[in-house]
Amino acid sequence: MTARTLAAALMLAAPTLAEVRPTTTWRYSVAALAAANAADAHSSWRGAEANPLLADSAGRFSHRGLAVKGGIAALNVGVQYIVVRKWPKLAKPLSYVNFTGAAFTGAVAARNYGVRP
Repeated sequence: MTARTLAAALMLAAPTLAEVRPTTTWRYSVAALAAANAADAHSSWRGAEANPLLADSAGRFSHRGLAVKGGIAALNVGVQYIVVRKWPKLAKPLSYVNFTGAAFTGAVAARNYGVRP
C-alpha cells in the first residue's frame, strides 16, 4: 500500500467517521494507529534501523525494537484511554492525532517496503 493510497483512504473515511460518536471514532483511530505500527514493524523487521532506541547491538530492528515500539504504543493508547474516559470531549481531537500518526507511520512503512531488497 502506498502512502498516497493510505492518505486517500483516511481522507475518505473522515466524513463517515464524523457522523458517529466521538468515542467510537477514537476507537477506530486506535485501530488505524495499531495497524500502521504493525505495518511499520513488519516492514522494518531485521532491516537496518536508524533509530538507536529501536536498534539492537547489530544496528537492526528485531525483538528489542519491537518490544520498545510496542511498549511506547501501548503507553500512548493507555494514557489516551484514561483521558477519554475522564474527558470524553477530548476523544475527537485525539482521533485526529491518531489518524495523523497512522498516516505518517503508514507512509514510513510504505517507504520501508519500497527500499527493501
